[in-house]
Amino acid sequence: MLYGRPEQSFYLREIARAAGVGLGAVQRELARLTKAGILTRTVSGRQVYFRANQECPIFGELRDLMWKTAGLADVLREALSPMAPRIVAAFVYGALAEGEAATGGEAEVMVIGEVDPAEVAEGLARAEGRIGRPVKPIVMRPSDFRQRAKAGHPLITAIIAGPKIHLLGE
Repeated sequence: MLYGRPEQSFYLREIARAAGVGLGAVQRELARLTKAGILTRTVSGRQVYFRANQECPIFGELRDLMWKTAGLADVLREALSPMAPRIVAAFVYGALAEGEAATGGEAEVMVIGEVDPAEVAEGLARAEGRIGRPVKPIVMRPSDFRQRAKAGHPLITAIIAGPKIHLLGE
């Protein structure tokens, strides 16, 4: 969150809510990161704000790491958004969704909907530069996806059973 949008400040409760973690745990971690110089802390009235410390010697590496992991979903979602009305579901699957992808490894994206595969590929190609990794889309019509799932197609079965990073739809 903080290194995904380094130009923006966030207050404690906002960070805790986004992380889905209790205030105490977030407060302790933010204090550690601030003490290490990774974050900056600003007080305005009764609010305490935190933001990425752009003067930190490892700022660039941390920002890039966030873009290649956590920020990835936002970039892919944005790339697919013009097609959203025609997409039933879109998600990242495979090693990246499992948290095991190496830096620069490809982002495997499944798009289920009434969309042209060339349009999807074009939209996601623009996102590749922003996330710093190639994007490998599979585009299927909903009926084809259901049919392959029913037939026990190995790839579809593995995708259904595995972890996913949801981008659009259900």
